[in-house]
Amino acid sequence: MDQALQIIEKEVVDLHVFFTQWFNGTVEREALAPRFLSHMADDLVFITPEGHVMGHDHLRLGFEQTYGTNPEFKIEIRDVKILQKLGTKALVKYTEWQKGAKLSAQAQNARISTGLIDISASPTWHHLHETWLPQDIVKADPFTF
Repeated sequence: MDQALQIIEKEVVDLHVFFTQWFNGTVEREALAPRFLSHMADDLVFITPEGHVMGHDHLRLGFEQTYGTNPEFKIEIRDVKILQKLGTKALVKYTEWQKGAKLSAQAQNARISTGLIDISASPTWHHLHETWLPQDIVKADPFTF
């Protein structure tokens, strides 16, 4: 596996492990800045599966309000790939599978995500766009994670 892909895969997985811990309430609240916010660029653009556009500050406020609200929540990351490398930035794609997701329309859901991540120093996200996977694909998965 190439070094850039190793860095990206670790970043994506570690960030989603943090999300699980945050929503489960099993990580200290003080971890929000070092484990999440410091990885998001100030000019971050995040587009949710529903098409809502959010920035860094909106994400921070949302996370501050949802600590420990979903103790059964779990995430599995699959199929991390680099689509294009642009200098120190990488355009990446992965799928995110969730179960016990109280804050989503479907408790068991999956999305395909593309992100632009700078990997020159500490990985920094500049753009993230999530899109729901089709229901026939989601329903065919056993969600055994």
